[in-house]
Amino acid sequence: MRFNRRHLNLITQGPGTSALVTVPASQFVRRRPEAEEALDFFLPFGPRSLREEVLPSTVDRAVALSEGEENRAFANQMMRIWQNEMMKVQNDQREALPTYEEVEDKARKITYLRMVGGFTLPANPQFISPYEPYLQALRQMREDDPLGADDRFLEKYGDEFFALTETITESQAAIPPTPEGDELGRKYRDLIVEAPELTSLIIGEEGAGEFSRAVYESQFDEALEAGTGQPIRETQSYEDWVANAERREGWREFSRLMDQVDAIREDWGLPNFMVAEAEPLRRAREAIREDLAQRYPEWHEDYSTPDFRRNHRRRLSLRKIAEHPDFDGRPEIQGLQQYLELRRATVAALQQRRARDGAASLIAGENQDLRNMWETSVHKLTERNPAFADLYWRWLDRDQPEAGDPKMEQLVKTTMREDPA
Repeated sequence: MRFNRRHLNLITQGPGTSALVTVPASQFVRRRPEAEEALDFFLPFGPRSLREEVLPSTVDRAVALSEGEENRAFANQMMRIWQNEMMKVQNDQREALPTYEEVEDKARKITYLRMVGGFTLPANPQFISPYEPYLQALRQMREDDPLGADDRFLEKYGDEFFALTETITESQAAIPPTPEGDELGRKYRDLIVEAPELTSLIIGEEGAGEFSRAVYESQFDEALEAGTGQPIRETQSYEDWVANAERREGWREFSRLMDQVDAIREDWGLPNFMVAEAEPLRRAREAIREDLAQRYPEWHEDYSTPDFRRNHRRRLSLRKIAEHPDFDGRPEIQGLQQYLELRRATVAALQQRRARDGAASLIAGENQDLRNMWETSVHKLTERNPAFADLYWRWLDRDQPEAGDPKMEQLVKTTMREDPA
């Protein structure tokens, strides 16, 4: 615990800007994030809620205690406690994973002590995580580069710090909280609404920039799709952020390990994983999946649960993205364009064989030659284009061309705007 020295001198600090100014300024900037820079003199800490502007901090903490994890400040306290306990697990300082009851109880005790301290102590007590230097480094990275910060942080400090990268908020569309991200999120809103999970691909590195508190706060107020009432960003429940952390870590580990196996295949000079010489690598890939399924059950559910309609709609969105002229120069999009062209050619070959009463599936024994060509061509794409490889392992690894019913694509097109969940 430490005390905030800024609160010791209540005389020389001055009263600051009146709430009569900051409240309407905050509300205006939350609606119009582009005005943040012009009004930053009146909002040195960025736009805040009406309650944050008006209520004393002690009363605000009493409200947080009553609301529990529905309160963003209380949820943030729970997150910090969970991160500390997860780091203890990582460092063999405890065996069992932290429970909701444990984390919630500690958050209540800390919030209560801060509330009482606000009434009885000359300075506001603060409870500091032992990993605060790492959290400060991560915050700075996110302010400088919200898109790539987590990867840069883990590359610098190691995957054992993964728990520190989890956040209490979740964005149904990963629009970066930057002025650039906000602008691009509005420009490509139609594409994003059709497939929110592909937002990072749509916006790309062009959405990188300095963190904007105004954009971040506005995402809690603004709906991704008009009329739905679901905001772009919202506070996660404890169960949701624990599950989300497990899914994220599982996908990160899966992509990393599959890249390693693919590099071995390339070193061995094998064209794909279907040839006989690749049998040890096929077993290795299956062992990796089984191991990850045990370690990350939430990831495994995400990876293994098929949803034909959702996958088909995502494929249609990927085609739109690949055909959009704004994205032509990006290497991952160029790889996607080549992949989709290869896929069209493979489906056409399967349709010809089906027309001659052959098998329509790529995995059918009589289509082994086509499957070998497909596997070899795809792996050449991922070898030549690392940016596309990341996209492939996340969204296309389980994609198998088939000469399916042509009416299905039209059916899915008519439901593109339905909730994909």
